[in-house]
Amino acid sequence: GLFITTDGGKTWKNAIRGEGISTQYLTAGSINVSNISLMDGDFTNFRWDKKGINAFYKGEYGVNLSKFVRFDHFGIYGVNSESGADYTPVTEEDIWRDATFGMTWKGFFIKNKYAAGYVSVDSIDDIVVSDGAHNRIKIGNIGTLQAPVFGIRISDATGAPVMETVDDGSLW
Repeated sequence: GLFITTDGGKTWKNAIRGEGISTQYLTAGSINVSNISLMDGDFTNFRWDKKGINAFYKGEYGVNLSKFVRFDHFGIYGVNSESGADYTPVTEEDIWRDATFGMTWKGFFIKNKYAAGYVSVDSIDDIVVSDGAHNRIKIGNIGTLQAPVFGIRISDATGAPVMETVDDGSLW
Protein backbone atom coordinates (compact mmCIF):
# COMPACT_ATOMS: atom_id res chain seq x y z
CA GLY A 1 0.00 0.00 0.00
CA LEU A 2 0.83 3.66 0.13
CA PHE A 3 1.03 5.52 3.44
CA ILE A 4 0.73 9.24 4.16
CA THR A 5 1.51 11.44 7.14
CA THR A 6 -0.12 14.61 8.39
CA ASP A 7 2.26 15.31 11.27
CA GLY A 8 5.69 15.38 9.65
CA GLY A 9 6.30 11.63 9.86
CA LYS A 10 5.45 10.91 13.50
CA THR A 11 2.45 8.77 12.48
CA TRP A 12 1.48 7.22 9.18
CA LYS A 13 -1.97 6.43 7.76
CA ASN A 14 -2.84 3.84 5.14
CA ALA A 15 -3.88 5.85 2.04
CA ILE A 16 -3.94 3.24 -0.73
CA ARG A 17 -4.41 -0.43 -0.08
CA GLY A 18 -5.76 -3.48 -1.88
CA GLU A 19 -9.33 -2.59 -0.87
CA GLY A 20 -9.16 0.86 -2.43
CA ILE A 21 -8.16 4.46 -1.77
CA SER A 22 -8.86 6.13 1.57
CA THR A 23 -10.22 9.63 1.04
CA GLN A 24 -10.10 10.62 4.70
CA TYR A 25 -7.16 12.97 4.11
CA LEU A 26 -7.93 13.92 0.53
CA THR A 27 -8.35 17.64 -0.15
CA ALA A 28 -9.03 19.20 -3.50
CA GLY A 29 -9.51 22.76 -4.69
CA SER A 30 -11.22 21.57 -7.84
CA ILE A 31 -11.83 18.26 -9.51
CA ASN A 32 -11.78 18.03 -13.29
CA VAL A 33 -13.77 15.04 -14.47
CA SER A 34 -13.55 13.85 -18.02
CA ASN A 35 -15.62 10.73 -17.43
CA ILE A 36 -16.86 8.97 -14.30
CA SER A 37 -19.13 5.95 -14.79
CA LEU A 38 -21.10 4.22 -12.05
CA MET A 39 -21.82 0.64 -12.95
CA ASP A 40 -24.53 -1.75 -11.83
CA GLY A 41 -23.10 -5.12 -12.74
CA ASP A 42 -22.45 -4.93 -16.48
CA PHE A 43 -24.24 -1.65 -17.21
CA THR A 44 -23.36 2.02 -16.81
CA ASN A 45 -26.31 3.53 -14.97
CA PHE A 46 -24.79 6.94 -14.26
CA ARG A 47 -22.14 8.91 -16.09
CA TRP A 48 -20.57 12.26 -15.26
CA ASP A 49 -18.75 13.80 -18.20
CA LYS A 50 -18.45 17.12 -20.04
CA LYS A 51 -22.17 16.96 -20.96
CA GLY A 52 -23.29 16.76 -17.31
CA ILE A 53 -24.44 14.11 -14.86
CA ASN A 54 -26.54 11.51 -16.68
CA ALA A 55 -28.86 8.88 -15.19
CA PHE A 56 -29.69 6.34 -17.90
CA TYR A 57 -32.92 4.37 -18.19
CA LYS A 58 -32.50 0.71 -17.37
CA GLY A 59 -35.01 -1.38 -19.26
CA GLU A 60 -35.63 -5.07 -19.70
CA TYR A 61 -32.63 -5.49 -22.05
CA GLY A 62 -30.12 -3.30 -20.25
CA VAL A 63 -29.37 0.39 -20.16
CA ASN A 64 -30.84 2.60 -22.88
CA LEU A 65 -28.33 5.39 -23.61
CA SER A 66 -31.00 7.24 -25.64
CA LYS A 67 -33.26 7.72 -22.62
CA PHE A 68 -31.79 9.65 -19.71
CA VAL A 69 -32.14 12.43 -17.17
CA ARG A 70 -29.35 15.00 -17.30
CA PHE A 71 -28.22 17.68 -14.87
CA ASP A 72 -26.02 20.33 -16.49
CA HIS A 73 -25.50 24.10 -16.67
CA PHE A 74 -28.99 24.53 -18.22
CA GLY A 75 -30.77 22.67 -15.40
CA ILE A 76 -32.26 19.18 -15.13
CA TYR A 77 -34.23 17.54 -17.94
CA GLY A 78 -35.27 14.20 -19.40
CA VAL A 79 -34.54 13.17 -22.98
CA ASN A 80 -35.65 10.23 -25.09
CA SER A 81 -33.58 10.92 -28.20
CA GLU A 82 -32.41 9.12 -31.31
CA SER A 83 -28.98 10.68 -30.80
CA GLY A 84 -28.67 8.94 -27.43
CA ALA A 85 -26.20 10.09 -24.82
CA ASP A 86 -24.52 12.21 -27.52
CA TYR A 87 -27.43 14.66 -27.28
CA THR A 88 -25.79 18.05 -26.68
CA PRO A 89 -28.10 21.07 -26.48
CA VAL A 90 -26.64 24.39 -27.56
CA THR A 91 -29.35 26.58 -26.02
CA GLU A 92 -32.07 26.26 -23.42
CA GLU A 93 -34.61 26.38 -26.27
CA ASP A 94 -33.13 23.10 -27.59
CA ILE A 95 -34.05 21.46 -24.29
CA TRP A 96 -37.55 22.94 -24.26
CA ARG A 97 -38.05 21.60 -27.80
CA ASP A 98 -36.48 18.14 -27.40
CA ALA A 99 -36.92 17.02 -23.79
CA THR A 100 -40.08 15.54 -22.30
CA PHE A 101 -39.66 17.33 -18.97
CA GLY A 102 -37.31 19.81 -17.43
CA MET A 103 -36.53 22.54 -14.99
CA THR A 104 -34.15 25.10 -16.44
CA TRP A 105 -33.28 28.71 -15.66
CA LYS A 106 -36.15 29.68 -17.98
CA GLY A 107 -38.76 27.75 -15.95
CA PHE A 108 -40.31 24.27 -15.83
CA PHE A 109 -42.18 22.07 -18.30
CA ILE A 110 -43.59 18.61 -18.81
CA LYS A 111 -44.58 17.45 -22.26
CA ASN A 112 -46.31 14.41 -23.73
CA LYS A 113 -45.33 14.06 -27.39
CA TYR A 114 -47.46 12.60 -30.19
CA ALA A 115 -45.39 12.59 -33.41
CA ALA A 116 -45.01 16.33 -34.16
CA GLY A 117 -47.72 17.31 -31.67
CA TYR A 118 -47.68 17.52 -27.90
CA VAL A 119 -49.57 18.39 -24.75
CA SER A 120 -47.55 20.49 -22.31
CA VAL A 121 -47.78 22.15 -18.94
CA ASP A 122 -45.12 24.79 -18.33
CA SER A 123 -44.30 27.99 -16.48
CA ILE A 124 -44.49 30.13 -19.63
CA ASP A 125 -47.48 28.93 -21.70
CA ASP A 126 -49.50 27.25 -18.91
CA ILE A 127 -51.39 24.33 -20.60
CA VAL A 128 -51.07 23.86 -24.37
CA VAL A 129 -52.26 21.25 -26.86
CA SER A 130 -50.30 21.67 -30.10
CA ASP A 131 -50.38 19.86 -33.42
CA GLY A 132 -46.69 20.75 -33.87
CA ALA A 133 -47.37 23.76 -36.07
CA HIS A 134 -50.05 25.63 -34.08
CA ASN A 135 -51.39 25.74 -30.56
CA ARG A 136 -54.85 24.20 -30.90
CA ILE A 137 -55.91 24.61 -27.25
CA LYS A 138 -54.45 26.96 -24.66
CA ILE A 139 -55.59 27.13 -21.04
CA GLY A 140 -54.21 29.78 -18.71
CA ASN A 141 -53.05 33.25 -19.68
CA ILE A 142 -54.36 33.84 -23.20
CA GLY A 143 -53.43 37.52 -23.05
CA THR A 144 -49.95 38.97 -22.58
CA LEU A 145 -47.68 39.14 -19.54
CA GLN A 146 -48.44 42.87 -19.26
CA ALA A 147 -52.22 42.41 -19.72
CA PRO A 148 -53.10 38.86 -18.68
CA VAL A 149 -56.46 37.33 -19.57
CA PHE A 150 -57.06 33.98 -17.92
CA GLY A 151 -59.20 31.55 -19.83
CA ILE A 152 -59.33 29.10 -22.73
CA ARG A 153 -58.53 29.57 -26.43
CA ILE A 154 -59.41 26.95 -29.04
CA SER A 155 -57.89 27.41 -32.50
CA ASP A 156 -58.35 25.75 -35.89
CA ALA A 157 -55.64 24.00 -37.95
CA THR A 158 -54.31 27.38 -39.15
CA GLY A 159 -53.90 28.69 -35.61
CA ALA A 160 -56.81 31.15 -35.92
CA PRO A 161 -58.95 31.27 -32.75
CA VAL A 162 -62.45 29.81 -33.15
CA MET A 163 -63.49 30.12 -29.50
CA GLU A 164 -62.03 31.80 -26.45
CA THR A 165 -63.03 33.32 -23.18
CA VAL A 166 -62.89 37.04 -22.63
CA ASP A 167 -61.70 38.72 -19.45
CA ASP A 168 -64.99 38.11 -17.58
CA GLY A 169 -64.95 34.40 -18.47
CA SER A 170 -67.72 34.41 -21.07
CA LEU A 171 -67.14 32.71 -24.43
CA TRP A 172 -67.15 34.29 -27.87
